[in-house]
Amino acid sequence: MLKRGKRLTLSVIFFGVLLVGCNDAEEIPKDLEDQRETESAGDEGAFPVTVKDAWEREVTIDEEPEELISILPSNTEFVYTLGAFERLVAVTDNDDYPAEVEDLPSVGDMEIDIEALLMKNPDLVLAGELNNPDGVEQIEEAGVDVIVVDDAHSIAEVQETMTMIGEVLGLNDKAEELNEDFDTRIAQIEEKADMINDEERARVWVEIWPEPELFTVGEGTILNEMIEMVGAENVVNEQGWPEYNEEDAVLHDPDIIITTYGAAIEDSKQQVLDRSAWQDVEAVKNDRVHEVDSGLVERTGPRIIEGVEQLAEKIYPDIY
Repeated sequence: MLKRGKRLTLSVIFFGVLLVGCNDAEEIPKDLEDQRETESAGDEGAFPVTVKDAWEREVTIDEEPEELISILPSNTEFVYTLGAFERLVAVTDNDDYPAEVEDLPSVGDMEIDIEALLMKNPDLVLAGELNNPDGVEQIEEAGVDVIVVDDAHSIAEVQETMTMIGEVLGLNDKAEELNEDFDTRIAQIEEKADMINDEERARVWVEIWPEPELFTVGEGTILNEMIEMVGAENVVNEQGWPEYNEEDAVLHDPDIIITTYGAAIEDSKQQVLDRSAWQDVEAVKNDRVHEVDSGLVERTGPRIIEGVEQLAEKIYPDIY
């Protein structure tokens, strides 16, 4: 059985695969200037606040929200990291971080129970692009403010989300402090990555779901950016989350294999090492198959910087 939280991750992945199949190059992130714009008085806690959300709507929050509902796990993590977890009155079945979410009521999973949500009488609902637009409309028709948060495609967009959620919660200074920490940690990683020469550059295959339907990550994804940020090379150059058969996958012959599904599949590393068709692959021959926490590398929340650091340590343990 899939653990709580991994179900949404897989739904996001396969939703992304459908988008890639329909839109191809449109999966590449939009220019930063086309992303979220914010307008406010600029002072910590100054309301009203007006933001432009992921659906290009200008939403005005008249007063600092005291009771929140998050219907996307990454939003819950932003609220927690900003120090406002005590304001949450409900989350979803897909939430698994922090551990305290287990103590909060749930208003559904990918399908939100609108009636249960409205009974909590929240001041603000933090939704995502994956949430049903009809459900969002129902919530707003009941008089509840809803902010639809962007599905970030880059580290910079994660930081933009931090800024925006900090603003609507009246926590501008905390958001700025957290983003400065991001910048410092990224700079430290990039400084070490710059010391890696082309001959030492590791070729990496990231596996987000195992055989028989092998799914990996390509260009235009945040995981691809993370691989390149630590000084490695993604062996896959297709867009988005392509599906591979085993025969084509082994042709890439990566130096390192990273898997992200260990929370859902027992002994995931050993299963890769035992694949008969992979025995001549460099990563398998040299026992360089590593598991990383999917919550750190697939969920585009504030812990994504920890994911970058974990990838760096797995790929280049002698450097990081």
